[in-house]
Amino acid sequence: MKDNLQNPLSFANVIAKPQKTTENMRFAISDEEGKYRLDLKKNNSYTISVSYLGYETTSFVITPAENIIKDIILVEAKNQLDEVVIELPVTVKKDTIIYSDCISD
Repeated sequence: MKDNLQNPLSFANVIAKPQKTTENMRFAISDEEGKYRLDLKKNNSYTISVSYLGYETTSFVITPAENIIKDIILVEAKNQLDEVVIELPVTVKKDTIIYSDCISD
């Protein structure tokens, strides 16, 4: 699991939803190197969804017949906030914190 700059993404969520409703979902979380492992039943179809905070979720269908290595590249999500600054009306004097009333008349 990597981003579009080839940096590994650790702690990405990987969910395998089986096409057959009688099967259970499988999931994995990528490690520090972006590697993950899913134990799927052979010849069953699964929809794989990969998500990571700040990146677009990607999905694809796979029907494993044997062990498969699948590299996944995630793209940064659009419309991300760069920074949020919250200013609180607080005054600190030595060991005293004074909270000002932020409602004006």
